[in-house]
Amino acid sequence: MLESVGLLTKEDLEVLKIELKKIYQNIQEGNFSLQDNVEDIHSQVELILTERLGDVGKKIHQRKKQKRSSFSRCKIISTQRN
Repeated sequence: MLESVGLLTKEDLEVLKIELKKIYQNIQEGNFSLQDNVEDIHSQVELILTERLGDVGKKIHQRKKQKRSSFSRCKIISTQRN
């Protein structure tokens, strides 16, 4: 999806898929844990991707911010209608 809306190039997408598979493998092997200052697994994965891939990993956060923003707008509109 991120590629289809122009947030990732095909190359970015391939690199991200490779790294996500590595993270998944680490989880399966029991070699994954949350750092103390990390809120949840999504944030930990984002942090790992950013550490490993730099700007490409940060693009995941951009999509997360867009989802939050969309949710907030929907909540405001819903509240205003009631």
